[in-house]
Amino acid sequence: MNFDIFSLNSFGIGNAGKLLAILEQCMKLKTSDYFFLCIQETKIVNIKKSQKDMLDRFGLTFHLVPAIAKSGGLLTIWHQSLTPSYQAFEGPFSLTLFFPSLDISLCNIYINQTQQMLKMNSITSILQPFLDSTLFLIGDFNAFPFHQTYTTSTLRPGDPRITAYTALSTVLEKFHLTDTATTPDYTHFDRRSQSFAKLDYIFSNSNEEFNSQVHITSLSDHMLLQLLLMSVVQATGN
Repeated sequence: MNFDIFSLNSFGIGNAGKLLAILEQCMKLKTSDYFFLCIQETKIVNIKKSQKDMLDRFGLTFHLVPAIAKSGGLLTIWHQSLTPSYQAFEGPFSLTLFFPSLDISLCNIYINQTQQMLKMNSITSILQPFLDSTLFLIGDFNAFPFHQTYTTSTLRPGDPRITAYTALSTVLEKFHLTDTATTPDYTHFDRRSQSFAKLDYIFSNSNEEFNSQVHITSLSDHMLLQLLLMSVVQATGN
């Protein structure tokens, strides 16, 4: 079974028109009938009826982790024909769903710079229950390694994004997770410093080769990440 995974830090989807625009861009880019969309920093506490109706028209369903005081918030969207067996660790910064028919787990995650290290250390407990499946750790980590190819700004050893990536690397190594992107394409533009950086990732424990792309979008300062999977075999019931 073929499907795509999309990820975007939306910087708010309170406007129903913005969610529609994100979906329409994914619809144009998708390479198969099925796709997953992980949105970070929704800044909403509930989905409006108009947004629910729109998703239903597209044959999609969703799970929302509400924002706290209009900060953060996660939304994962998928095709109605796919049913997750359970969700876990619905913390304010993560949502993990397991889809038994595909034997995959999607962890949608947003880590801002508030209590960044605490959140990085929490990833271990978040992922532990899902290691027997093909796992995808997806989202905005606000982190990059100490390497100039990951940013156009001047590298500084005390940069919290570099410190955060050092902690994240320990988790990635522990669970055999690697970046599905083959090149460190920039995923965020900081208007204040006028600099680019790679802050958004799709990590996986799969050994398969992936086709990953980064798309510029007018809907956010972050880029839209796309991952095409072509080798997942749909599981059959007993």
